[in-house]
Amino acid sequence: MTFDQPERKSLAQQSVDDWEALRSVGELFPGTPLADSASELPAWPENLQGTPVVLAVGAADLVLRIAASTARDLALVVTEDVAAARAVLDSLGREDVNVTAEASAVAEVPGEGQVRWIGAGRDTSALASLIDSEVVGRLRVTQLQVDGGAGPVLEAAAAGRLKLDLVSPNPDDGELGPAVVVAGGLALPFVDFRQVPVGVDALGRFQPQQGGVVLWWGVSTESGALQAWLDRVDGGR
Repeated sequence: MTFDQPERKSLAQQSVDDWEALRSVGELFPGTPLADSASELPAWPENLQGTPVVLAVGAADLVLRIAASTARDLALVVTEDVAAARAVLDSLGREDVNVTAEASAVAEVPGEGQVRWIGAGRDTSALASLIDSEVVGRLRVTQLQVDGGAGPVLEAAAAGRLKLDLVSPNPDDGELGPAVVVAGGLALPFVDFRQVPVGVDALGRFQPQQGGVVLWWGVSTESGALQAWLDRVDGGR
């Protein structure tokens, strides 16, 4: 088991410095286009390092192994295949991580602060079941782009009830692609997040859409970056 992650402190600090510089320029020139642009800058993403991680996953596959090997703060796995997930976690020495089929168990995650929810399944049913619960206010969700059922989740984000980020697999990553949601949820530097207006298409999928809800949307833009990371944390399996 390893929690090896790329060094990102200097990169993160440089990004914060650049953001603060842009805001400062706007304050120096009120009433100008620079000031208008600065006022439209989104808030800097909150630092969630050290907060509990919940993984929602359909099957006990590569994504679960990657999360168990990489996310030292993994506290709970929500899956329909509880027995298989338990076996994977135990084989990786993660007896400390609980497994359940009930998404409502996230309410039992210790603490009162934020919880990072990594949605690695191809549907949002587990997350959608929490939308009207009190615990939803604790969640910071990083969700893999899904094949359907995105509507209720996007509506909750639009209403301000849910903090939602999205991640798309890079087509060049093939079957490894879904693992990028773990990298995105852990804020690894090779996942490039940008703000994108998002809607739902006719099949119920998240899609960039003019006039939609503006969300952070990430993708691994550099071919091979995901594979290189997986080679370290999972032996490239």
